[in-house]
Amino acid sequence: NVFLNAPTQALINELLIEWQNVDIFKQHNISIRNKILFHGSTGNGKTTIARHIAKLAKLPFVEINADLVVDSKVGKSGQNINQIFNELKQPCILFWDEVDTIGRLRGSSSDSAAAFENERMVNSILVNLEKLSNDVIFIGATNRREVLDKAFLRRFDIQFELHAPRNEDKFAFAQQMISYYNLPEETIKSHEFLKYDSYSEIKLSFLDFARKYILCYTPPV
Repeated sequence: NVFLNAPTQALINELLIEWQNVDIFKQHNISIRNKILFHGSTGNGKTTIARHIAKLAKLPFVEINADLVVDSKVGKSGQNINQIFNELKQPCILFWDEVDTIGRLRGSSSDSAAAFENERMVNSILVNLEKLSNDVIFIGATNRREVLDKAFLRRFDIQFELHAPRNEDKFAFAQQMISYYNLPEETIKSHEFLKYDSYSEIKLSFLDFARKYILCYTPPV
């Protein structure tokens, strides 16, 4: 039950075809696009779509928890980043949520330990992305693209913004949920989903409404 608007669906289709023909690109010394940045406001499908891509590509989904990578010990965060990439032994989707925690802009005027540690983290992720195998698809996600280091941004083959839904997207999403959850068409007319600004808010509110609707209007078994 993943909602994809036309631009997102087109991107996924294009990438899947590209990844399925990696040998053809090798003949021309062209690498596939395997470093993708999803950015945009919270609740509009960055993680869900990354999981969906892994399912379509039939690849394991490896999700990194940023909180477990960043360490207060000097140099430890960079070591953790290196370890993650070194332990990738098979093709997979490597999904890094809140990638701004490791790719923040360098060059701070501060001489603090935190500033130096940030420099080390960014340098580490840059080196690892540069030598990333074509077998691994790296997907980063952030709702703070503006704080990312410019060199880090340049490492991505694709930077794709997942926008907040427009009204037509909201209607299409609601229609998809009605079909998926086997609800009557009148559910759309009864629910004020247009007032929400993200897909996650729409879904949570819609499901809450649907539960009450089912209990009120479904005859007992």
